Amino acid sequence: ECDLIKPYYTTEQIERYRVNPHNILWTIYTDSSYKSIYSLDNMPHIKNHLDQFQQIITSDNKPYGLHRAREERFFVKEKIIALRKSVGRPKFAFCNFPCYVSQTFNMIQTNRVDMKYLTGLLNSKLIEFWLRNKGKMQGSNFQLDKEPLSQIPIAVPSQEIQELIAKLVDYIILINNVSNKRINKFVSNDYLVKMFEKIIDGCIYEIYLGKELQRIDIHVFNTIRNLIDNYNIDDDNLASVSELYESIEKTGIIQKLDKLEYYSPKVFKPIIMN
Repeated sequence: ECDLIKPYYTTEQIERYRVNPHNILWTIYTDSSYKSIYSLDNMPHIKNHLDQFQQIITSDNKPYGLHRAREERFFVKEKIIALRKSVGRPKFAFCNFPCYVSQTFNMIQTNRVDMKYLTGLLNSKLIEFWLRNKGKMQGSNFQLDKEPLSQIPIAVPSQEIQELIAKLVDYIILINNVSNKRINKFVSNDYLVKMFEKIIDGCIYEIYLGKELQRIDIHVFNTIRNLIDNYNIDDDNLASVSELYESIEKTGIIQKLDKLEYYSPKVFKPIIMN
C-alpha cells in the first residue's frame, strides 16, 4: 500500500532554483486505472480511508482515481518546476528526486539542453524581461502557463557554456540548502546567491547580446571560465564556495555587471530596471 503514498510538495518547499526535499505532506497517487470499485480491494487501509470521503469526491475517475492525474514520469524524473502564478519574479526550480505537485505548477522536461542550464536561463533577468513583455501577465504577476513557456526563445549554446552555467546553478542550490551555517564570514549567504545570480545573468546576456557586451568590453565567460573549473563544490566543501566568491570578486566582473545600465543604457537599462 505504501507504493501509492507519494511525497507531496507545495509553494512552501518550492523556491527559485531549488526544491526543499523535506516535505510535510503526502498524497495517495492513483490514476484512471482506479475507477473500479474493486481496484483497491488488495489495499484495505487506503480503501477504508478513501471510502470515508466518497460523498465529496468529485473526480472523473472516482471512486479512487485522481481527477486528471498527470503521467507519473513528470513527478519522478528530473524536471524543472514552474510556479504558474509567480509573484514579483518568475519562479523555476530544478528537481532531481520524486516530487508530486498539484496543477499550481507546470513541469518542464527535455533532453535537448542541460536542465540546470535551462533552470539558470529561465530564472535570468533577460527571460524575466521577455516574459513581462511577451508572455502572460496578471497585473504584476507572471502567469507561467504552457503557451508562454513554449514561446520563450531558448538559446542552445555550446556544451561547455551549458555546463558552466549549470555549475553556477549548483552553487545557488547548495547555498540555499545551507540554512544554519554562514559560508563566508564577510557576506551573508543571501548575498552569495545574488552574486551567483548576477554572474548567470551576465552569462545569459553574453549568449543573447554578446556583441553589445563586446562593444563595452565585458567578457563574462572568459573572466570566470577557469575560476569555475578550478573548484569542485559539494556538501563537504562549503569553504570552496567562499573561495570561489572571493576569486570572482577580485576580477572586477561583478562591479562591471552592476554598471551595465550605465555602460549601455539603451540596451540594458530596460532589462535591468524592468
